[in-house]
Amino acid sequence: MAGSIVTVLSVVLGFLFLNFVFLKPFYGLIRGINKIRTEKSFSTRLEVKGESEFSQLAVEINEMLETLQKSEINYIKANDELKQQTTQLETKSSEFERINKHMVGRELRMAELKEKIKDLEEQLNARQ
Repeated sequence: MAGSIVTVLSVVLGFLFLNFVFLKPFYGLIRGINKIRTEKSFSTRLEVKGESEFSQLAVEINEMLETLQKSEINYIKANDELKQQTTQLETKSSEFERINKHMVGRELRMAELKEKIKDLEEQLNARQ
């Protein structure tokens, strides 16, 4: 009877030890990672406690998040610059189209006038 009580007590203590040392930090990491995933935010950091492997994993994940956050900031800046350059190019393109239309119209008018001058010269030569 005493042996079975010791066995049950050992199992309960073993379970509590496993829960405290392994499962609690593990579930803490899972909760933190799920929060990061659902919020879609690279600014969230995992809580680091102690010197366990779970703490080391949290540190590594936090460093990865820092890198991702910096990359996201650089991406947003590059995207904004690209939008600005696109707007500038569209403005210049519109200006070039307007100038081209004006120049083509002028060239067409000059061709008409040259044709008219040629016709008038022929009429003048025919009268002489």
